[in-house]
Amino acid sequence: MPPEAAQEGDVPVHPIPAVEPSPRLAARVAAGIFAGEALILMAVAFLSSRSEGLAGGRMAIPTACALVATLLYASAGALRARALKAATFLGTLLVSVHVLSAVHEPALSGQMLYIWLGLYAAYFFSPRQAAAQLAFMAGAYLAVLVATTPPDAVAAGWLKLVGILFPAAGVLRAVRDSVTELVSRLSEAALTDTLTGLENRLALDRELQAEVERSLRSDEPLSVS
Repeated sequence: MPPEAAQEGDVPVHPIPAVEPSPRLAARVAAGIFAGEALILMAVAFLSSRSEGLAGGRMAIPTACALVATLLYASAGALRARALKAATFLGTLLVSVHVLSAVHEPALSGQMLYIWLGLYAAYFFSPRQAAAQLAFMAGAYLAVLVATTPPDAVAAGWLKLVGILFPAAGVLRAVRDSVTELVSRLSEAALTDTLTGLENRLALDRELQAEVERSLRSDEPLSVS
C-alpha cells in the first residue's frame, strides 16, 4: 500500500461508528450564527437610531458578536467541544442583554436569535448538553420578560418562544439522528457480503490501511500472514 494513502489519517475499522459532525464544522457554523447575530443587531440599532439617535451602547453587543464570530472562525481547527458550549452560553447572554436593553423595540429579533442558538445546540451537542442549553435559554428569556413586560404578559411571551424552540429543536435532533443512523448502516452494509454476512474485500482493505497507519505512528514492524 502506498505511503500517501496511509498519511491521509486514521481509517475506522468495521463496524463503522456513527457519523458525527466535526468540531471544525461546529465552530464554523457557530461563527456564522454569531456573524448573523451581529448583522441583525446592527440593523436593529441603525433602524432604531432614526428616532432616538445611535448611541455607542447600542453597538456594544453587535461588536461583541462580531468579535466572537471572528475568533470562532479563525480558531475553528483548534477549538474543543467545551469552548463551543461556552460560546453558546455566551450567545444566549448577549441576546438576553440585547432584549433587556431594547425594551421599546420589537422583540422578534431577540426571539429569532434564541431559536438560532437553540437549533445549533440541538444539532451539534449531545441530547443532555442540548437540554442544558435550551433550559438556560428558557430561563434567561423568562428573566428578561419578568424584568421588561407586565406580569400578565410574561407567561404568554415565554410560552410563545418555548412552544416554538423546544419542538423545533426536538425535530431537528430526531432528523439528525435518523440521518446519522442511515449513513452508519449504509457504510456497514458496504463492508459486508450480503450472502454470507462476512466482511468483504473493501473491509479488508480498510483494516489493512488502518494497520499500516498504526504501524507508521508507532514505528513498529508490520506483517501479514
